[in-house]
Amino acid sequence: MNEREVTELLESAADELAEYDERFARVEEKLALLPDKQREVFLKCVVEEKKYQEVADELEESINTIKKHMSRALKFLRDELQDESILLFLLCDK
Repeated sequence: MNEREVTELLESAADELAEYDERFARVEEKLALLPDKQREVFLKCVVEEKKYQEVADELEESINTIKKHMSRALKFLRDELQDESILLFLLCDK
């Protein structure tokens, strides 16, 4: 691999990273628009990888309430971020 090829690879990687950062910022903006409880439940289930029952126990809510919060949060995020391919792995139901 010559110097030009290395430079092109580094530039490509920098462009991809910038695009990822922009998408992540858009996700954060949309998460901020969720009602507090929906955002809390979504983050616990997705980011903290907790099961619905764990979140229900922690928040002293029924599991059906947790499912409803997740369903509404996922619907909102799917609708708002429908063009964001990076979210496909996040927005599928458990």
